[in-house]
Amino acid sequence: MTDVQDQWAAGSSYEDFMGRWSRGLAREFVSWLKIPGRVHWLDVGCGTGALADAVCGHADPASVVGCDPAAPLVEYARAHGRDARRSFVIAGAGSLPRRPGGYGSVASLLALNFMPDPAGAVCEMRSVAAPRATVSACVWDYGDGMLFLRRFWDAAAVQDPAAAALDEGVRFPLCRRDALLALFRDAGLGEVRCEPI
Repeated sequence: MTDVQDQWAAGSSYEDFMGRWSRGLAREFVSWLKIPGRVHWLDVGCGTGALADAVCGHADPASVVGCDPAAPLVEYARAHGRDARRSFVIAGAGSLPRRPGGYGSVASLLALNFMPDPAGAVCEMRSVAAPRATVSACVWDYGDGMLFLRRFWDAAAVQDPAAAALDEGVRFPLCRRDALLALFRDAGLGEVRCEPI
């Protein structure tokens, strides 16, 4: 387990980490996607269930399957929602859950850059999607747009120059427009667009 998973397993509140922002972003992301109603969704890297909740609240899905390799996150997501269209499984990139006919929307909120092989993950997301489905991801703009994180890492590097190597703006080059566009195009997806939310 990671340090964060250890903290969650020890009883810290999941929502204390980034939930306040991720839940608001999830609603905006779902709205931006404009997926028609009665579609089956797969939420890849579901974490605490923010995206699954937003889909159920704002997209009228047929179902939403959330998956994450971290058992404590899946347990939390299961325990904190009452919509019967939601379900959660312990699975990650490399073992994404499948359904006959595929999913009409395969989405990842704030998780793609943490996956060991993002290119492989997007290819697998495409493989579980139905024909003409939407495959999508939303990530924080660690380098420029996520100001509280930008200020945190800038201050950390002033206090300890070794912290510069941990800076998420440096560690996650994927979280830039050109890199995301290339990632999705290289996976063979068409009609790729990338916009700030």
